[in-house]
Amino acid sequence: MAGIAALAPVRSASLSTIYLHNARTSAVTGTTPVYFQINKWTLADGRFFTDADLRSGGAVCVIGNTVRQELFWAATIRRRQDSHRQGLLRVIGLLKTKGQAGMGDQDDTIIVPLSTCSGG
Repeated sequence: MAGIAALAPVRSASLSTIYLHNARTSAVTGTTPVYFQINKWTLADGRFFTDADLRSGGAVCVIGNTVRQELFWAATIRRRQDSHRQGLLRVIGLLKTKGQAGMGDQDDTIIVPLSTCSGG
């Protein structure tokens, strides 16, 4: 399409996360690596997930600063998907802070490969 530089599919859900005794719910976005470019995200630490992570369904994530503050930049986050399934997400990157926007705290986010996102 003329005028479109990039497209990224997105699947959004809420994710219950637990680290040690801290439990919270965050927005989770399942997408592809180009999403970071489209939304002008940059890293404060670590790396973005790759096409290889996407193809493998890698249980990796990139988190915002609010999630980092609440979960203490843990190496892994335990996700409670439903009453029957749990899993670990390995934190591979920390996004630079964006702050508040019209729709709330942009830093309260967890971004995972689309193939990893269960939709809640």
